[in-house]
Amino acid sequence: MPEFKDNPELSQISFDEHGWDIITLNPLKIELGVLKRTLILITIHLNNVIKENLTDYGRMKAYIDHLFPYIMAQYDLLENLGVLHDLLRIFLQ
Repeated sequence: MPEFKDNPELSQISFDEHGWDIITLNPLKIELGVLKRTLILITIHLNNVIKENLTDYGRMKAYIDHLFPYIMAQYDLLENLGVLHDLLRIFLQ
């Protein structure tokens, strides 16, 4: 993504079995708007991969079992970033 070329700090974003980690980002090195756009683009890509590889039932089960609990656990962080509603909208389409 062009954002990664223009903002090397974005390479600090990681994902593992515990979820997304953006804590290591230095907020002084990245604009909030760039971070929000990047998280939304990653989420759209992830959702498209899920849609392509799971049935409707499998997709909903994955959302219920994994995605929504993660969003609720990270509610304050996502709300402070201003991306909570956008992320939910992506997955509920």
